[in-house]
Amino acid sequence: MATNNPQSNESQPNQSHTNPVFNYQSKTLLEGMSSVPFENIAKRRKLDKSSIDIPYLGEGSISEILSYLDVKSLMICKSVCKLWYAVIRNNEFVEMHMSRNSGRFHFPERYGQSLNSDGIIETYQYQSSLNGLLLEKRICSERAKYRILNPSTKEILDIPYPNTREHLLCLNMYLDSSTGLYNLASISCDDKGSKFVFRVLDLGRPGNYPCCCEHLSWRTLNITEMDNINENGNYRFTILGSEVSMLYVIRVPTARFTPFTKPEIICVDLVQETRATCTAPESMLNCRLTFQLWQQKPTILSLANDKLSVWVLEDYREHKWSDKLLIPLTYLNEYPRLRKVVPGFFHADGEDVLLYKYTSVCYAYKLESKEFCSVAPSTGKNIKVADTLVSLKGMRPEKISC
Repeated sequence: MATNNPQSNESQPNQSHTNPVFNYQSKTLLEGMSSVPFENIAKRRKLDKSSIDIPYLGEGSISEILSYLDVKSLMICKSVCKLWYAVIRNNEFVEMHMSRNSGRFHFPERYGQSLNSDGIIETYQYQSSLNGLLLEKRICSERAKYRILNPSTKEILDIPYPNTREHLLCLNMYLDSSTGLYNLASISCDDKGSKFVFRVLDLGRPGNYPCCCEHLSWRTLNITEMDNINENGNYRFTILGSEVSMLYVIRVPTARFTPFTKPEIICVDLVQETRATCTAPESMLNCRLTFQLWQQKPTILSLANDKLSVWVLEDYREHKWSDKLLIPLTYLNEYPRLRKVVPGFFHADGEDVLLYKYTSVCYAYKLESKEFCSVAPSTGKNIKVADTLVSLKGMRPEKISC
């Protein structure tokens, strides 16, 4: 006959092995807790807050600590409490975080796929970047579509097309440092290519506010000097964009035009809505030319007589060019096929570098150390982007395709 003995449970063989969590220490702890009345435990949980000395961290201290975290960690910290959520969304905190994490980057995919509002997969290609924001273009046979993506926060903003009746030549994202406003600039032309139209799209300051792309509208800049800039069709144009509020239009005469005319740099100030024209420092007759931005300034590289010349426009208002940098191509004696290739001008590893690209091979010439070597070509799949919390007005979460 079974007896109701409370110690009979302890006599069960090997019960501790049936539950891996159960051990002697936990058993002793449970026995000790069982002797404490439940009412006493409840009273201990309702202790007077004044009897506990808990240090209080103000909003400033919290901002100081959180500003050193990466964006992925901050996205998790937003769910801790309302105070942390408000701190992380504050524009001043975003700027402080960006300044303290300026050397932190990540490498998102160059070609990204996401779902649109209709659930259709769209593929986008990288165009440019600014403060961790990517300007991307949809790859499809239909009319082009643009968007801005923050790959750190996975937020996107759809951009309305400037004008469907014109040919879009350039779309560039820039920051107005005087106001802190993010903007988009576009250059379009008519069917004849004679009239250029400059437009600006105001994206506002960083911050999440209810807005959609339908509420964004392009504004045409009143730059009358750009009218009929190529009325006779005697010029070809190269457009350079920058992260600052400047656009540069390079106007070069075509072969049927007089060959003694120098190339012109048309500098368009998007904030002041003005333009200025600078001519090249000397004739470029029978030269192979290329144009690029060097430290946000227009730069001309010309190749003639086995010598490479480099000019940088230091001040377009004063028509001031830097001293010509003349580089003999003696380092190409063993690579004669590169003598007709105009390189790109870059700054890498603390010194200026000339980068050549020939078929699938890249070569680099370091001006200071005078070292010439082959380099691994970029696959084009990864881009170095700043890790940032910047979120523009109207951004929404991106729907990633599986």
